[in-house]
Amino acid sequence: MSRKVEILDALIEIFNTKGLDANFSISELARKVDIGKSTIYEYFDTKDEILTQAMIRIFERAIESVSAHEPNLNLPFEQLLKEELHYVFHLATESSNIFKYIMPMQSEALPKHMKNSGIGRELRKTAQKFEAMFTSVLTKGVEEQYLHVDDIAIQGTLFAALISGSINRLSNANVEQQETVNLDQYIDALYDTILYIFK
Repeated sequence: MSRKVEILDALIEIFNTKGLDANFSISELARKVDIGKSTIYEYFDTKDEILTQAMIRIFERAIESVSAHEPNLNLPFEQLLKEELHYVFHLATESSNIFKYIMPMQSEALPKHMKNSGIGRELRKTAQKFEAMFTSVLTKGVEEQYLHVDDIAIQGTLFAALISGSINRLSNANVEQQETVNLDQYIDALYDTILYIFK
């Protein structure tokens, strides 16, 4: 492993422990890698450059996963929705630090220096893909007459927000309570809630 990657991975470890908004000092990062502070600047020009490259490393994996994912619209609505909920939940648990940034309406929560960067644009595209995915699932539910929707655009956004908020809350509950919620039961309950709201 190159020293540059080692430095980035050490920062990612700090993020995994303290969250993406964590403040860190170059001294702290150097201690973690067991090198001198000046050595870090042999690989990076500024603290912002280290931060940006570490975040890009974190985000790329999740962005690739979402970009490659396509819902199977040939499935019946209930199976389709439950499979998509499983997919999103697993993404949230595997990438809990970045889940909030790739869900619809959340990319504005990005740190300021990331919003107009290439990664910021990719995250916004990823959020749009998620919203399109949720809208296609909602459309399938309407076509099969499980759901009643007056305005797909507006209620598609509500549908996406309901699902992403529920999944985000479940991910946090698992961390906070140090116990695992039964995912199948949770998804069954969320499915019933969606049928009730959009009946």
